[in-house]
Amino acid sequence: MVSGQPAATIVIAVTPSDEILFAAQQLQRYVAKMSGAVLPVASEDDEVAGNRILLGVADLVAQAGVIVPEGLDEGRPTPRVEVASASVRLKGMNK
Repeated sequence: MVSGQPAATIVIAVTPSDEILFAAQQLQRYVAKMSGAVLPVASEDDEVAGNRILLGVADLVAQAGVIVPEGLDEGRPTPRVEVASASVRLKGMNK
């Protein structure tokens, strides 16, 4: 955020699951409460410049160069944050 202006865009699938849509809305809500900046939400098909927060968009995660170590989850869903270049991926408890 720069002077109350958003410095990232939340990116979700064209047809997101209910869980991903809820996560995007909650992330947008809490960032706005903390900073005053309302992060825009865009579809993975939209042209997005700048920093991105990727929710449930595996193809964009791969394109961004996020490397997920094999065996990290050991068969269990594990929440984590992954960062690559100008993209952040938030992975929740669902697979």
